[in-house]
Amino acid sequence: MVRQGYANSFRLCMVLALLVLWHVSCQAKDQWQEDFKYQPVSLRPALEVTYTDASRAAFQIQAQTYQLTGQLVKPHILSDSKTGAPWLWLEMQDEAGEVYSTQNARGKSRINLYRRGPYFCEVHWLDLGLATVEGRAAPLKGDLALFCYADKILAEITWHGTGDFRATSLHVKGLLSKDIVCKPFTAKTRQSFRIPLFGEEPPLSEDAFKTLKGEVPFRYDQRKGYYVVGTHTSGSFQKEFYETPNRYETATFTVTNDAVKRKVYICHESAMGGAIVEGGVVLDGQGQVMPMVVQVSKNFAGEKEEKFYNPQDTPFSETFFPLYLEPEESHTLTSLHLYQNWGRHMTKHWSSLGAWMDYFHSSTGVTETTCYVPFKYAGIGGVSIADFRAMSQEAFWSGQPQHDNLAGHSFLSFFDGRQWQHLKYEGTVYRSTGPNWFDIQLNYLSADGSIRVCVDIWETPQADELRSFFKARYEVLKPLVIEDAQANFRFLEITSAIQNLRFTRFSANGTPDLKLDPSLAPFPVKGLSLPSENA
Repeated sequence: MVRQGYANSFRLCMVLALLVLWHVSCQAKDQWQEDFKYQPVSLRPALEVTYTDASRAAFQIQAQTYQLTGQLVKPHILSDSKTGAPWLWLEMQDEAGEVYSTQNARGKSRINLYRRGPYFCEVHWLDLGLATVEGRAAPLKGDLALFCYADKILAEITWHGTGDFRATSLHVKGLLSKDIVCKPFTAKTRQSFRIPLFGEEPPLSEDAFKTLKGEVPFRYDQRKGYYVVGTHTSGSFQKEFYETPNRYETATFTVTNDAVKRKVYICHESAMGGAIVEGGVVLDGQGQVMPMVVQVSKNFAGEKEEKFYNPQDTPFSETFFPLYLEPEESHTLTSLHLYQNWGRHMTKHWSSLGAWMDYFHSSTGVTETTCYVPFKYAGIGGVSIADFRAMSQEAFWSGQPQHDNLAGHSFLSFFDGRQWQHLKYEGTVYRSTGPNWFDIQLNYLSADGSIRVCVDIWETPQADELRSFFKARYEVLKPLVIEDAQANFRFLEITSAIQNLRFTRFSANGTPDLKLDPSLAPFPVKGLSLPSENA
C-alpha cells in the first residue's frame, strides 16, 4: 500500500508538472502570437517605395497607415496620394525678411535609398532647393531624409551651403507647422533639423532595455525612430571565410514594456570593426530560432556614390526586426549577425545595399552570388541584375573570397517602334531572407504598361553550394506588336560589355552555336525561339 501510495503521488506530481509546462508553453505561445501573426506575407504590414511612372517625376511611399507622393519637379511637395493634401514642404527666411520655399525651386530633385526592406526604408530626397516667388534661388542644396515604417514616418532635413546665405529661420509646413531658428550659411557648412512627421510615439524609458551581451548598450535613436544595440565585427571577409566560419556576432538583451501596448523596431548594428554583415536571426530566451524575417541592410565604403551629400561614404552593417509588446510584457532575446556558416551549411541570405541607387545583394556565406537592381528603371539599358558571379569559377579575387562578375543584365526590354521600353519596379515580397534559405519575389511593369513581370528568386542549401535560381513570369496585359521581334524583343539579356569581355560566339541549351556580329545594334545576335522542355 505504501509503494502504491508513492506511485500515485509520483503520477500526480508528473501530471502537475506537465500541466505547469503546458501552462508555461501556452503563455509563451500567447506572448508571441501577435508577432507571429504578421509574419506571413499576406498579413505583413505594407511598406514599399517606388516611382509613380517611368518618367521618374515623382515617387511613392506605400505604407500600411499612409500613402504619400513626392514630386521631384516643381512644386516639390510631399502629399497624401489619395487626397492630395500636402504633408510636407519647407520654407526659409533670410535676415531681410525674404521667404524662400521648396515649392518655388525650378530644378529637378531625385531620390536614393540608403536602406530598403520589409520593415524600414531610408529615402534620401536629394537636390532640393529653395527659391523666392520670383525664382531667385538660395545657395543651398537639401537632403531630406525620410525614415519610413509601415506605421510611422520621421524626417530630417540637412541644408548644405554652397555660398553665403544669411538665414534666420526654417519653417516646416504641411501636416506639421513648426518654426526653427537657424544660423547663417557659408560655403561647405551644413545644418540639420529633425521633423517627427507622423505616427511617432514617446519611447520607452531608458531602463526598459537591459543589454546582457553586446559592446554598445541599447539606446533609442530619436532621429530614425528605432532602438539600437551595437556589437563588434572582425571587418574581414577573409577571416570569416577561412578562419571562423561559424562565428556569430551576438547581442543579447531583455526588454520590459510599460503599461502601453506598442510596436517597437530593433536595429542591431555592427558598431565597430567593419560593415560586412551578411545575414541575421533572432533567438528566444531558450536559444531557439524565432520564425521571423530579419531585414539586413549594409553599405560598403569606398565607391563614394554620393560625393556631395555623403563624402565619407559612411559604412554600416545592420539588421532590423519588429516586436509587438503587450502591457508589462517582458522578453529575453538574442540577435545574431551571420557571416559564413549557419550550422553545417553556408548561409543563404538577402540584404539591401546602398550605392548609386539601392540594390539587393544575395550571398552564399560571405561570397556574393547576384546583385539585383529593383529601382534602376532604364539605367544602363534598363539594368535588372547589376552583378552575376558564377560560383563554378575556380578562382577567388586576391583580396576577398569573391568570384569575378558579369554586370548589366536585364529581364525584359523591347522596341515598340518609337522607343525602347524597360521595366518599372513595382515592389518586393520578402518570403525569407535567410539564414539557410532565401526566397524573394520582385515585381515589375513595363514602362508602357503592356507586360507585367514577376521574378521569383531563391537559394537553398545543397551539396555543391553553387546554384542561384530565378524564375521569371511574363503576363501580357494588352496587345503589343513588335516589328522584327528577334531583334527588338528580349525576355532576358545577358551582357559582358561592361567588363570589356568580347566573346565571339553564342550558345545555349537546345540552340545552335552562333557567331556574334558586333555590327548588329543593339544586340550582336538575334533572338532564338525557346527550346522545347528538356531539350
